[in-house]
Amino acid sequence: MILLLKIHIVTDLSSKSAVLYFASGFDGEKACYKRAINDNACVEPIIEVMSDLETTEDIIRANKKICNLFEPYSNCVKENVEKNCNRTLLSMILFKDLFNPLRNLSNSLCEQLILPEDEDSRHDNFGMLNVYEAVVAIFDSA
Repeated sequence: MILLLKIHIVTDLSSKSAVLYFASGFDGEKACYKRAINDNACVEPIIEVMSDLETTEDIIRANKKICNLFEPYSNCVKENVEKNCNRTLLSMILFKDLFNPLRNLSNSLCEQLILPEDEDSRHDNFGMLNVYEAVVAIFDSA
């Protein structure tokens, strides 16, 4: 149903108008999305894992734990957006269009790069990637 409405909205507008329509919707919702992504209830388990890291090995182990926490974090963020952000179809479409690709990318990075890595201190160790920080940075820079 949402997909059909989304297609309907986009096909009813010229492509330039559609981009402006969605951009203006994002500008109106941006602050709420940022609050949802940084909400303490969602972030607290991740912050706990990231505290007191002293070595590269500690960081890699923490990032592996964050990979396992990323799905509950994502669900928490989604619930926050549904409860606290405008509650319009446009708001949910915008959030899903922005967040779901990041969620999928993060899950792929975890499965294919971070979780299989050894916990050694090589500078090129993919275990140094932190999927949570990447998502937050993208939303904070918008």
